[in-house]
Amino acid sequence: LRDSSSETNLFKAELTNIESQIKDIKEKLNALEIRSKEAEKKAEEPKKEPPQPRSSSSPESSVVKDKGAMYEAAYDAFKSKRYKEAREKYEAFIKEYPQDELTDNAQFWIAETYYGEKDYEGAILAYEVILKKYPKSDKSSGALLKQALSFIEIGDRKTAKTILKKLLESYPESKEVELAKKKIEEIDKRTGKKKK
Repeated sequence: LRDSSSETNLFKAELTNIESQIKDIKEKLNALEIRSKEAEKKAEEPKKEPPQPRSSSSPESSVVKDKGAMYEAAYDAFKSKRYKEAREKYEAFIKEYPQDELTDNAQFWIAETYYGEKDYEGAILAYEVILKKYPKSDKSSGALLKQALSFIEIGDRKTAKTILKKLLESYPESKEVELAKKKIEEIDKRTGKKKK
């Protein structure tokens, strides 16, 4: 009984620790979101252009063609490391097709453009959009992993480790699990060395 009550106390302490870490993460994300929204407002102000007229030859087939072409053009820009251009094209795709099956993928690639530019705070925010807006997306596990890697890049290993643990719990079958485990081990080794 003593053992089980001490285990219970240990679990409670761990849970409290995790809850406070999650609270910290939420506060950081909120601060980043505010900064991001302010930046978006500044960026959108000069860009108010009239909508382009659409060709009406065969509406449905042209929509599919346009949609595929838009997505491909954005991906081509990304592959060529033209990250800003790719991001703008993916954002245009999401605006044009907000309910499309590729919208969550487009959001993931937007986050990847920030990561590619080493704008890790921008990447963290963009990955968070996937996790909040598209929780059932097949990109969610990848978004969690890359969000954790972004936190590592900005030197916040504690938050990164919490996110990696969430990835292991939420997506135990995903292909990202092995890398997540390795990253947790690396973080533990680094923090272990600091304690000595």
